[in-house]
Amino acid sequence: MNQNKNSIKISDLEYFKLSEQAYDPIYFESDNGIRKNKVQFSFNNKYIQFKILNRLNNTDNGAQGFAVAPVDSEGKADTSRIIIAYRGTEGIFNGNDVSTDVQQVVEAQKKYTKIEKMEYLPDGTQVPVYKEVDSQFISGLKFADEIKKKYPDAQISATGHSLGAGIAQYVAVERGFKAVTYAAPNVYRLLSQKGKEAVKSGKTKELIVDYTHMNDTVGNFSEFGAPIIGRQYFVKEKSESVWSFLSYAGPLGDLRGLYHTVIGGHFLGTFQGSFNKDGSAQLLVNPDSILKQAERLKQVAGKLDDLMKTVQQYQEHEEERIQHLKHKFISETYAGGRYALLDGGDVEDALRDIAPYRKQGKTCFHDPEALESLLTHMKNEKKKLLDFTGKIEYATKLIQQRDYQAAQSFKEAMR
Repeated sequence: MNQNKNSIKISDLEYFKLSEQAYDPIYFESDNGIRKNKVQFSFNNKYIQFKILNRLNNTDNGAQGFAVAPVDSEGKADTSRIIIAYRGTEGIFNGNDVSTDVQQVVEAQKKYTKIEKMEYLPDGTQVPVYKEVDSQFISGLKFADEIKKKYPDAQISATGHSLGAGIAQYVAVERGFKAVTYAAPNVYRLLSQKGKEAVKSGKTKELIVDYTHMNDTVGNFSEFGAPIIGRQYFVKEKSESVWSFLSYAGPLGDLRGLYHTVIGGHFLGTFQGSFNKDGSAQLLVNPDSILKQAERLKQVAGKLDDLMKTVQQYQEHEEERIQHLKHKFISETYAGGRYALLDGGDVEDALRDIAPYRKQGKTCFHDPEALESLLTHMKNEKKKLLDFTGKIEYATKLIQQRDYQAAQSFKEAMR
């Protein structure tokens, strides 16, 4: 009996494999001009193939991805089901991604500002010339629209990891697609008003699933209270892959401990081994493991404390250095000094030109209100994190207690 093609479910593992393959440049460009036209991998003693129908490769903003259709036993692509996989963040190794993460995800901007070229001023100073282009999110949405236009009857879903997961969720909300993502940042602030209403009403919970790890502050960051898009589950983590990534990074060796504690569970390799034999994601439900992760969340809260102290120390250091600079130049305005033709007021004016901010009458290079706002946000997020950790610990201990009571009841019944 032939099974209805539309009833065949794409597993979590297959979505992950597509997200993983979206990082491979061979699908988008190559030295000899030959690009792969199929995504292939083995799963559960089966050879799985997806045919690439179209590619996204925006050289302006770095957006990449592909639309694929599963290949059936006869070697034909089933275009009634199409998956769009978006490439994720290559982090510090890709300037476009870093700018996109900051400008689009954190600052909720839909335009991407990049340096187009460098120009020289008459005095020989080199200055950048900026160009504004679509963000990777907008490029991802336009690509999805192209696929929908070409295959209007297809059931389209999206996937991706990290930044790619954020783009997949953004597209899924705006177009009503299904999405299965991995370690997605929260893109709620980027959504249209209609998209935000869909999230608030709970409509996206039936369409979007994100898998992440307990120690992934990128995948768990709520954008200062923004609602979760869809459903989010914690899965088993393969942590040793984090070290291999940092070993590759080289210069970041001294930051391994911080990376592992704060975003160790964000990297793609941490999802290897996170799936059951049937391809479903292996959820993290072990009480002891949950308590350990809760302890790690406390460590993250401690890191926030350290970061706040660093910011405050920077403020103090800046104030000291500005005062030192001010006194140094004023001392040169006296007779015989390098700036004897100037006075203290001229020095004050010059400082105001390069350090335009004020805090309690003192000159600042940074915006004190913005920095205080950031510190307040961090303080609130730390409190939320600790409150959440306390609730996790309480709920987990209740589970342990009930498991023990159930076990005792079972023993009594078996006597």
